[in-house]
Amino acid sequence: MRKHVDAKRYLVSMDEKYYQTLSPASQLTLTRQGGKMSSEELAAFSKLPELDAIIALRRFDDLGKDPSLAVLPSSYWFSQIEAYLAN
Repeated sequence: MRKHVDAKRYLVSMDEKYYQTLSPASQLTLTRQGGKMSSEELAAFSKLPELDAIIALRRFDDLGKDPSLAVLPSSYWFSQIEAYLAN
């Protein structure tokens, strides 16, 4: 969870347009979560070996918040996970 918040703070710091994509609630929580990262925080976060995965997960989460998005039922995904784990 912590990296999820850090990813939001990072993206807002690196891309001014990203802030506009956030819901009003997420914009509000951003201020409570520390707002934009400082230059020191940006430098440290940018050096994380898993940075690309953290940012990708944040962006996938953002895409999943689209209320018009049609998704498959969880039973489909559970069957996919079970099939993967069986191999």
